[in-house]
Amino acid sequence: MKQSRITLSVLVTTLTLLLGFGLAQGGDAEALEIVNGITQQFEDTVSQQDAAAFAQLYTENGTDLTEGSAVVGREAIQQYVQGGFDAGLAEVSVEVTEAGLMGDTAYGAGTFISTGAEGEVFGDGNWTGIYKQEAGEWKIHRLMGVSKPAPEGTASGGAMSGGGN
Repeated sequence: MKQSRITLSVLVTTLTLLLGFGLAQGGDAEALEIVNGITQQFEDTVSQQDAAAFAQLYTENGTDLTEGSAVVGREAIQQYVQGGFDAGLAEVSVEVTEAGLMGDTAYGAGTFISTGAEGEVFGDGNWTGIYKQEAGEWKIHRLMGVSKPAPEGTASGGAMSGGGN
């Protein structure tokens, strides 16, 4: 648990530095295009219930940081999101509110809501992501989604991919 807090702390610090650099640059249309493209694929693979394609959106050692855990590597991410599908995850809607580019690294941030087939909310919150090029393609390298607290008397929501544990 202490290791994951240290890792999260390092990630937050890294993201803060990246975000600060990007804001100083005044935004980046190319980065917005990159992040929006990956976001669309992210949404599509969820609506198609394609865990294998979902996992391919990540770098080989990509990490999905969710509330309470870090899911590392494509195989683990595939299993994680399949758990979300098995639990009823049907759709994720992502809004990109910020994006920047620094060499072969891009970042993005925004909001998300993940829902089931009946419209039940799995997660509703904010996300940040770091993207890297792998074999000439932009991939998710680190993704963190944090849900708002669930209203009293309702089930606790998961993060963006709604993965089951």
